[in-house]
Amino acid sequence: MTRYLLIFCHDCERKLVPKQNGIEQSISATDGIEQSISATDGIEQSISTTDGIEQSISATDGIEQSISATDGIEQSISATDGIEQSISATDVIEQSISATDGIEQQRIC
Repeated sequence: MTRYLLIFCHDCERKLVPKQNGIEQSISATDGIEQSISATDGIEQSISTTDGIEQSISATDGIEQSISATDGIEQSISATDGIEQSISATDVIEQSISATDGIEQQRIC
């Protein structure tokens, strides 16, 4: 079954990236209004940006989830049964992290 990663770019174009049990999913941008990534059973999920207004990442049974940014207005990460969850930022207005049965949770400000 083919999975699609929906990406909203700063130029408001919608891009569909096909993924079929992809081992790695990543998205990065500069001055992007919204960046989001989500998957099920993805081995690695990562998202990073500079001056992004919103950054979000979510997954189920992901081995690693990470999010980082500089001067991002909102950063959030959440997962269920994730082995590692981390979030870090500089000068962000809001930072939140939540998980269920996560082995490691860390937050760096």
